[in-house]
Amino acid sequence: MAACTKRRRQLRRSLAIRDGKRCFYCEAPFADLADATIDHLIPQSVLPGWRQFNLVLACEPCNNRKGDTLPQVFLRQAAQLADRRAAVRRRTGRPAVARPRAARPALVAA
Repeated sequence: MAACTKRRRQLRRSLAIRDGKRCFYCEAPFADLADATIDHLIPQSVLPGWRQFNLVLACEPCNNRKGDTLPQVFLRQAAQLADRRAAVRRRTGRPAVARPRAARPALVAA
């Protein structure tokens, strides 16, 4: 087993003890820590390094959507999406259906 893999597994365990065994952004629980990705809360382009204070566990979809944005921007966009879906649910009584990827607008920093 590669040393890097062992270090990342240990890091995931440490982050799970600190923050819980769930995605930092959507709070989805991890059945297995191997499913968790390690995300830099403040992107490496802004704060380089692997210091534990800047790392969180994230599910792959959240980590990919967040990309290289600051957490405030990502969480604000996620909250706006949740508000729009809740409004559709209140109006129609049915859950909002996500549009196909090609029809989704790109997430950009405001």
